Amino acid sequence: MTINSNLQNFELIRIDSILNQLLVYLKDNFGLNNSLLGFYKLGSLTHGGYNSYYSDIDVAIIAHKEIDPIFIESAKKELIKWDNDMGIKVSLFWTDRSFSSGRFPVLDQIDFLDNRELIFEKERILPKRPSVDMIRNYLLSHPIEYWTEKSNYFSKLRVWNELEAKELLRCLLYPARFIYTYSKGLMTSNDEAVSFLRKLHDNNFLKYSFQDFRQCQLSLELIEEALTVRNLRRSAQSLFIKHQSKLIEQHQSILNWIQYEKQKHS
Repeated sequence: MTINSNLQNFELIRIDSILNQLLVYLKDNFGLNNSLLGFYKLGSLTHGGYNSYYSDIDVAIIAHKEIDPIFIESAKKELIKWDNDMGIKVSLFWTDRSFSSGRFPVLDQIDFLDNRELIFEKERILPKRPSVDMIRNYLLSHPIEYWTEKSNYFSKLRVWNELEAKELLRCLLYPARFIYTYSKGLMTSNDEAVSFLRKLHDNNFLKYSFQDFRQCQLSLELIEEALTVRNLRRSAQSLFIKHQSKLIEQHQSILNWIQYEKQKHS
C-alpha cells in the first residue's frame, strides 16, 4: 500500500469520526419542533474519486421541517472545533421533507437519489427526480455563471496562490462534468466524466458538435492533464502556468457546444 493510499485511508477514518460527531450534535440539538429524518454522505465520497487534497466532504441533512440557517452555521462552527482540517472541508446540504427549503440544488438532488450513502435514517424521504429540461435549465443558470466568473478570474490572475488550486482544477475539469450531466442527466465522478468526454472525442462527436463553431476548440488534453494532477494530488501551479491563456477558449467552446445542442434539438 502506498503512502498516499495510507494517508487517504487515515483521512476517511477521520471523516467518519467527525460525521458521527455531527450526527450526535444534530440529534441532540434539533429541538422539540423539528426532527432529523436522515443524514447521508454525497459527492465524491459515494460516487468515487474522493481525493484527500482536493475534495470536499459533502453531506445531506433531511429534517421534518425547515431548518433554521442559524442552526446550520452553529453546526459548521462545531465541525471546525472538533477537527479543523476536516471541518472546513465539510459542505452541508439541508432541506425539509418536501425538499422545498434550505440548500439542496437540483444537481445535488440527483446525486442524492442515485449515490447517497446512509449514515442515519429515521424515515426515507426522496425528492421527485428532476426532468432533463430542469437539469439543463439549472446548468445554464448558476453553474455556468459561476464557471464563467472563475474562468475570467483565473485568466487574469497575475500571481499563483496554492490556496486556489482546488478552484482552478474545478474550472479546468468543469467542461467534462458539464457535458456529462447535460447529456445524461446524471452526476458522476471526475474520472467518469472525463472518460465519457474521451469516448465522445474518439467517436468524432465533439468534432461534429463544433463544426459550425471553428473559432474555438475544446482541448481534451488539457482536461485530462488536470485530472491527472488531481488524482496524483499534485500542485496545480504547473497547470496555471501552462494553460492560463486557454481558459477563455475552453469556456467559449462550451458556450458554442450549448448553442449546437440547442439548435440540434430545436
